Amino acid sequence: RWLEGRLEPGMRLGYDAKLIRKAERERLERLCQGRGAELVALSPNPVDRIWTDRPAPPLAPASEHEESRAGESSTAKRQRMGEAVAKRGADWLLVTAADSIAWLLNIRGADVPYNPLCLSHLLLKTDGTARWFVDARKLEGGVRLDNAVATEAYEALDPALRDLGRSGARVLVDPAMNAAGFADLLAEAGGRVVEAQDPIPLAKARKNPVEIEGALEAQRRDGAAVVRFLAWLDGLVLDGTIDEAAAAKRLEAERARD
Repeated sequence: RWLEGRLEPGMRLGYDAKLIRKAERERLERLCQGRGAELVALSPNPVDRIWTDRPAPPLAPASEHEESRAGESSTAKRQRMGEAVAKRGADWLLVTAADSIAWLLNIRGADVPYNPLCLSHLLLKTDGTARWFVDARKLEGGVRLDNAVATEAYEALDPALRDLGRSGARVLVDPAMNAAGFADLLAEAGGRVVEAQDPIPLAKARKNPVEIEGALEAQRRDGAAVVRFLAWLDGLVLDGTIDEAAAAKRLEAERARD
């Protein structure tokens, strides 16, 4: 609505292709065409160029999520998802969602507050091998990966996509999950972009018995923490010395004990 009142014929609207999905871009393209304007991809993003005091990317250490809690090995997951990618007519799957990578590799991190995620990207081949684009400093705590997972620098993804494109590879890029710029890069290099549903989110949503029991156990432990908190609260003289913020801190402390 804001653009509708400001775009004029001949104007050019810039955007960052790495921060917008295909459906969003198509909506902007329709708007520009209706106003006689042009949508233009900008690389690099001009905001990034002038952000001289930008904080460094997070470097929280990654850790392994044991198979005893995951209920399935990373190897089995990668092979299963690789087969699903092959059925969709692709050679590779591009994964940019941190939660999907956490599930696929049985990895946890702390790059995002209150989320056990390790910011990274990944390319999964149909045979179950993977190229994980991640800052190696996050793995210095002793994360062990099998030989089928190669770690590469986070910044190496774009060159890797160009190489795949030049080789004529078919890469599944889910337009609902990935930014449009990745598909653009592949296509410009000569690759074939396969637009299809990423198989990981649905597989991740189907919890196995070990994951279900883990969720129940987490609820039991959290319930015990709440009961301890309520017992503490029940023993207080409610004279105004304990306010809501203090009570919340006590509840957090009870949960932190476990």
